[in-house]
Amino acid sequence: SAVVSLTTKMQEAVAPVIIAFKTTDSRNEYSTPTGATMLMLRFLDVSRKFEPYWHNQENGIRGVYSIPDTQEVTKAATMQHVCGKIFLEFWSSHSEGFPMPTGCHFTQKLSDQPVNGGSDFFREIYISFGEGNGLRQGVEYHIVLNARIMLFTAGEQLVD
Repeated sequence: SAVVSLTTKMQEAVAPVIIAFKTTDSRNEYSTPTGATMLMLRFLDVSRKFEPYWHNQENGIRGVYSIPDTQEVTKAATMQHVCGKIFLEFWSSHSEGFPMPTGCHFTQKLSDQPVNGGSDFFREIYISFGEGNGLRQGVEYHIVLNARIMLFTAGEQLVD
């Protein structure tokens, strides 16, 4: 499971957050990645709790902005520069560091329930790794990105 660490206590602030997790020792898939792999980060309630932001240009001004609700980068359009627009830093405890992503893509805001049912919206961001260059077994990983922090309870799961 992922742990989200904040860099601010201000509600509604946009600031860097750290998503930390450790891969399990028991999954053989992590021991020696052979094919291309992908890491999915699912932000569980982007409307009311935790919304990822990206570096973009709006009205001619570069800055950190909310990703528009219907904006998406499809899997077919995966590009490495998309990773740079979303993520500030990658870190791992592995001697070779964090594996180099080949690209990133993300969904538009999604919902499991009808819009008129007051549903929670989520967004998925994918990090792709080339053949033989994925996450490793029993390694700690930290991913830093900008996000808007809203109201949530300490210990609540924000990312899946």
